[in-house]
Amino acid sequence: MFQNPNDQIFKNTVLDEVMFGPLQIGMSKKQAKEVALKALDMVGLKGAEKINPYELGYRDALLSPEEFVAYKKANA
Repeated sequence: MFQNPNDQIFKNTVLDEVMFGPLQIGMSKKQAKEVALKALDMVGLKGAEKINPYELGYRDALLSPEEFVAYKKANA
């Protein structure tokens, strides 16, 4: 995890940004969208799918290690 999330953003919507990882590991677009929507809901960003990531507050742009571990365990 990097310190400044603004250095990592390269997609135009929050959903596309979150879908990037699942797509890179071979998920279909449909699967990646489902996983991304679930992840956004788990970290309190449900409804932010179409927002430009740069419009999120700094806290919303960070995924804490605890939230990541909880997401990872829920999908293990």
